[in-house]
Amino acid sequence: MLTALQEVEDNLVLADQLRQEAEWQQQALQAARRNREITLDQYRAGTASYLAVVTAQTAAYTSESSWLALRNRQLAAVNQLLKNIAGRWQPV
Repeated sequence: MLTALQEVEDNLVLADQLRQEAEWQQQALQAARRNREITLDQYRAGTASYLAVVTAQTAAYTSESSWLALRNRQLAAVNQLLKNIAGRWQPV
């Protein structure tokens, strides 16, 4: 019983940590997307190089990939939390 409670508590802590991390990653993603759009506008205006556009796009894609990986970790943690709360089924 104590082990089950400890597992639930551990998963709750992990879920909270991942939630905070996801908020920060979401902010980073929004900033990378804004930077990509600004750089693209600058390129269209002739004030930025194509390399700057590609670099901004790469940063945005990398940030999005990181956010998706974190989101996957969040869902896995919630899944494990639900399993720990529900307990384990054992045949009679």
